[in-house]
Amino acid sequence: MQTDEHPGVVPEQPRFTRREACTLGIGLSAGAFLGSAPTQALSATPAAVRYVITDNRHPESLAFGEVMCGRGAQRLEVTDGLTRLWCEALLPLWQSGDGAIAGLTSQDICTGIAEQARSWRRRPTLVGQHSISGQGRGAMHLVRGPREVVQAASALDRCGAAWPQMMGCLVVKRPAVGSRQASSPVYRSPVLTGSPAAKSLVSWIIE
Repeated sequence: MQTDEHPGVVPEQPRFTRREACTLGIGLSAGAFLGSAPTQALSATPAAVRYVITDNRHPESLAFGEVMCGRGAQRLEVTDGLTRLWCEALLPLWQSGDGAIAGLTSQDICTGIAEQARSWRRRPTLVGQHSISGQGRGAMHLVRGPREVVQAASALDRCGAAWPQMMGCLVVKRPAVGSRQASSPVYRSPVLTGSPAAKSLVSWIIE
């Protein structure tokens, strides 16, 4: 899995609070807030996200986890140990062949879990790379995945600091695997000169 670093910051745009972004993204139709995404295409029912992996060292990860837990996922904290998560939750899930997992973590954690999943013929089907500004001016995003989600990903740049919640909304609204386009397009935030990214995180779902 490749990592793209994108220093800089996104332009100043209308911002929403975390609560507002979550409410608009999940409670209303996708087309109303997510702009270019066809509502009909986003309506197919995807596999349930059984677990969301969070890292309490990053508030963005916890915010993403709140959205997923609100949709029925169980939170697993990565600082409890990957081995423990693997033995107690992930391996039994993949042995059963049911459900998906999602997370907003560092690249290393994403890569490690993806390698474990590959043994059970599971793979990431949606990956977002997020370069976060050190001056509180938002983040830059690169999203790969189903066409319907990529077409809606510009919403991340309209949310300001609430982008983790919106990424959770995009995961919830993704189409079922069998209804997706064969190609995996990419959305990339506009690039402007600015301060280097303070940190980079990866959002992902493995199905």
